[in-house]
Amino acid sequence: QTAPTAPAAPAAPAAEPRLPLAPASPPEQTESVPGMKDNVLLREALKQVEKGASNEQLLGVMRQALQGHLFIRVNGDARAQIAEGKPLAVAVVRDEERQFMLAFSSAAAVRDSVKLEADPSSTSAVAQPSTSVMQQVVAGDFAGLIIDNASAPHRVVFPTELLQKTLEQADAEMTVKAIVAAPREQDSATRAGEALAETRMWVAVNDGGADGQVGIAEAQTTDGKRFLQLFSHPLEVIALGRGDRPLPFEPAQLAKVLAGHTEMAGVVIDPAGPTLIVERDALTRVLELAPATED
Repeated sequence: QTAPTAPAAPAAPAAEPRLPLAPASPPEQTESVPGMKDNVLLREALKQVEKGASNEQLLGVMRQALQGHLFIRVNGDARAQIAEGKPLAVAVVRDEERQFMLAFSSAAAVRDSVKLEADPSSTSAVAQPSTSVMQQVVAGDFAGLIIDNASAPHRVVFPTELLQKTLEQADAEMTVKAIVAAPREQDSATRAGEALAETRMWVAVNDGGADGQVGIAEAQTTDGKRFLQLFSHPLEVIALGRGDRPLPFEPAQLAKVLAGHTEMAGVVIDPAGPTLIVERDALTRVLELAPATED
């Protein structure tokens, strides 16, 4: 049996959260090369990575790498290869017998990498969904993925085994995460509420006290409103560092909790940042999944 329970109030966040945390509001979209949008969240996370990156820093980068797109370098003309239906001749780095695929957070990071080549003109770049790039690494003969290889120390290496485990627990479309990570629009909360009716999320559970009751973490705003905490991926739970356990949470389970706790004002998605609050009036489609109660 699970029931919402409020964890101890966290300390007030610093003005600039450090990895694995990120600011609550997503950054504005930028193009370091005109016409090629950066993955700004990932780029900003990488800026905090230092030589000998800590597990917390790597966790923060992986969280942001899951959303949006990555640029990959291609040997030759990427557009021509796509038009001809050929597999892309992706650029790799070899370490003795192992090879790593290269990916980039921005076109500028691609440009910095290409400068290292003897013939930069023979290289092109193409943007692909981040999860698609990771799936290519897992499916191919790669030891891992290097992101922003020419930007040391602001670069990371993710082993294939870690990518595979991360993908197994992820929503392949990253539907909710994409909404939360994008700059806010007037209908962001509405679209997130609709997506929650069709997308498995995660909750943070603790083992409770002496009574053994399992508690689902919630948050309380300064004006006293209570919100259930939802997470787009287990890594989002771990990033908070509270020791909570990630538990998969289907739309029907969310509907049951909201219907049974009418005082709940809504949900807060990915408290580790970027974060989106979805009020109850935007969760109509979720509430429609709740079983009818007998009078």
